Amino acid sequence: MTKGSDDNKTRRLDDDYFKKIASRASSAPSGSDDDKTQIVGKPEIQTNKHSAGDKTQIFRPSSTQAQDAPELDLMADPPTGWLVAIDGPGKGTVLTIGIGNNGVGRGDEARISIPFNDNEISRGQSFSVAYDPKHRRYYLLPGSGKTLVYFEEQPVLERMDLETGMSFQVGQTNFRFVALCNEQFDWQQK
Repeated sequence: MTKGSDDNKTRRLDDDYFKKIASRASSAPSGSDDDKTQIVGKPEIQTNKHSAGDKTQIFRPSSTQAQDAPELDLMADPPTGWLVAIDGPGKGTVLTIGIGNNGVGRGDEARISIPFNDNEISRGQSFSVAYDPKHRRYYLLPGSGKTLVYFEEQPVLERMDLETGMSFQVGQTNFRFVALCNEQFDWQQK
């Protein structure tokens, strides 16, 4: 190989050049740049004794792994509307509503988990927003948690119709509802 040829620029991951880098990285003192990057051929194999927690990993999947990856079905749970936090700890946060019953709470068991810290909102299902695709209508329902939802300063104790632009409060947060699906548009229309 000549110094200017393209063959000298491309290297296999298992050639001596990369083996030297891997050896140098595994023997490098902690905190040096040499122990920060790993080249990984497969995700389940680590090439040295250090954990990968604080290291950059370069992963190049094989072409068969890319072909075997499941396709993401974006229409499995399409958006029908949004709840926008317009006041409170999560001001500016947008929560996406799907088809059917959408339980909302701070915990992981709710379909829609509130990603900000409003400790006055129950971890369980604080309230629900339901979208009925058959009638193209939305409803606000009380939840099973101890937190009450308020609409116009009154607690929501039973199902109520929810229309775009309406606002309600739960905990320290005020949400505004924005509908996507309505009489003019629905994901199931033909």
